[in-house]
Amino acid sequence: MDKKAVVRMFLERGVLLSKEVLDKIDEGNVAAHLESQPQIVLQAEKENTVIDVEYPEVKARLMPEDFHRHVVKKYELIRGIIAKKVDAMSINTAKKEHAATVIGVVKSSTGNGFILEDPTGEIDVISSEGADPGDIVAVVGGVKEGIIIGEEIIHPDIPMIRGSGSIDGMLTVRLHDKGMVLNTGGKVTHIGAMITRTTLRKAGGSVMLLAFLGEATKEMATSWLKKRQLPTRLPYENALNIMEQIPDFLIVASKAPFYSVYKGVAILGVDKEKSAEINLRTKEAVLV
Repeated sequence: MDKKAVVRMFLERGVLLSKEVLDKIDEGNVAAHLESQPQIVLQAEKENTVIDVEYPEVKARLMPEDFHRHVVKKYELIRGIIAKKVDAMSINTAKKEHAATVIGVVKSSTGNGFILEDPTGEIDVISSEGADPGDIVAVVGGVKEGIIIGEEIIHPDIPMIRGSGSIDGMLTVRLHDKGMVLNTGGKVTHIGAMITRTTLRKAGGSVMLLAFLGEATKEMATSWLKKRQLPTRLPYENALNIMEQIPDFLIVASKAPFYSVYKGVAILGVDKEKSAEINLRTKEAVLV
């Protein structure tokens, strides 16, 4: 029996099946499973959901200073996130200390660590913990001959304890040749940009979806949340690639569809073959 048809039958009763239960349902026992489920009227069908889509803002004609301004803005925003976790000093000051905590952007990798840079200068960091060029991190460690022996690398990351959004209703997400389609309670929204930030609002709350339609694996998407930035090159005026706000859902394109949760953020990798059926209250999802 077609799995998509099974999922839709249960969604009509307000029930989102787990993958384990879905795998057990076939044509011979679907009626029994349906009878065992309570009848629920989905709020998405009763209430209007307001959908606000924020698209990336890019100048029609880009100049070198636009890229520089965006790099500075990204650094300041993410540095501000990390600065709430540590008491840091400038790199120039750290070179004169015996121990230091500094925040900077990873300029390049070296054989035994990386070079960290801030507006006052740069410093070699010896560390077995990797960091990629472009990452903005804090380094804690001892200082010897102007080199930091990294004891801890701190990423901006997502706090484990925080408020998160939720609303009643179901959402279907699928990809097509020109972007992504969202369907909530029969309300269809077509999205045709590489990056979008979509907020779904209704009485009682809201949820925020960050979508990046570049190819990604589960590990890549998780690392973007940890770094609080998406791997883009264009200087967006509205900084959509910087996760100053923490999304409730991160949706990416993936050749191997997946669903996972990282510190309360639901991550979904979808392709043109599989759509995602999402419970907006519990953040549970099924790929069908």
